[in-house]
Amino acid sequence: MSTYEYYEWQAVDRPLSSVQLREVSRLSSHMEVVTPVQAVVTYSWGSFKHDPIEVLLRYFDAFLYWANWGSRELAFRFPKAVVDRELLEAYWVDDWLTLRESGDYLWLDLDMASHEPGRWEEAEELGLSSLVPLRQQIIEGDCRALYLAWLKAVEESDSIDPEDLEPPVPAGLRELDPSLDALAWSLLDLDPFLLEAAAAASPPRRAVSDEDLAGALAKLPAEECRAYLLQLVRSEAPVRASLRKRLARLAGLDLSPRPGSRTAARLLEEAERLRAEDRRRRQEAAERERRRELEDLAKREDSVWREIDALIQRGQPGTYDKATALLTRLREVAEFQNRLPGFEARVAELKSRYSRRPSLMERLKDAGL
Repeated sequence: MSTYEYYEWQAVDRPLSSVQLREVSRLSSHMEVVTPVQAVVTYSWGSFKHDPIEVLLRYFDAFLYWANWGSRELAFRFPKAVVDRELLEAYWVDDWLTLRESGDYLWLDLDMASHEPGRWEEAEELGLSSLVPLRQQIIEGDCRALYLAWLKAVEESDSIDPEDLEPPVPAGLRELDPSLDALAWSLLDLDPFLLEAAAAASPPRRAVSDEDLAGALAKLPAEECRAYLLQLVRSEAPVRASLRKRLARLAGLDLSPRPGSRTAARLLEEAERLRAEDRRRRQEAAERERRRELEDLAKREDSVWREIDALIQRGQPGTYDKATALLTRLREVAEFQNRLPGFEARVAELKSRYSRRPSLMERLKDAGL
């Protein structure tokens, strides 16, 4: 199988200048898309000759990489002033989810390149546009994406000790929007039972209403109002998130995640309990459905025996297969109703009548009839 690698970058806070656009265009002859807000390059043979994180830090705000052998990487660049560094570092996992500094920026890197390969088919149709909203969520203090990444590390990273406590638990883990869905299921291929276990300690997410914002704006000092307005006039992209966080605090809304209290081992144990419970429910549902089908079949048993006889008389391999399948189902009915001796006697009579049909006899023998 040939290799395939996908690299994509996007500019969020501001588009590339004409000079930057030319520089990005020269990075590879394989560039498929180069616009002021996006660059995409793919390889079926060979690979990108530059450090994709360096490209991110120099030109863009978001980066996605995946390969058809399972490696995946997602990274975001943030101006230092717009994120809570201490909060983000609470989700740090060595060689998995890291936060580093470069000049005026911090960059968050979810790197699954050196770990157990995921199902690359899930990522095959995944583009960065579906994940970019996560960057704004993180800026606004929504750490669900970071917690999901930590959960995946619990599944498969040696960097997590079973007795390690979980990081702060964000609200809304039961309410994943499309970008978080794409992260959890397409990029991370997260165990749904592990997420269910984690979400048990996650309260509903409290949205900041227009009324909350209006009330908080009235409390905002005039000097701060002027400062925020100046940033808006200058089109400084992070100002929206900064202002919303400030207004939420003024409104008395605590949107910060709750301190974690469960160990990685406890979450894994709870996930296994939930998985076993789900398996039990599905088995019970399947058994109820099987019983219903057998009861329905028992009501028309005589007509099924006539159908079997008609199929055998046609003497074709396909009709023998159908007759054998129906006999197998009638045996299940007999076992279900404790009438197996009567069924076996009727099968013996049928075999006696058609004993000169070796192809049929072979099928019945293979089916244990």
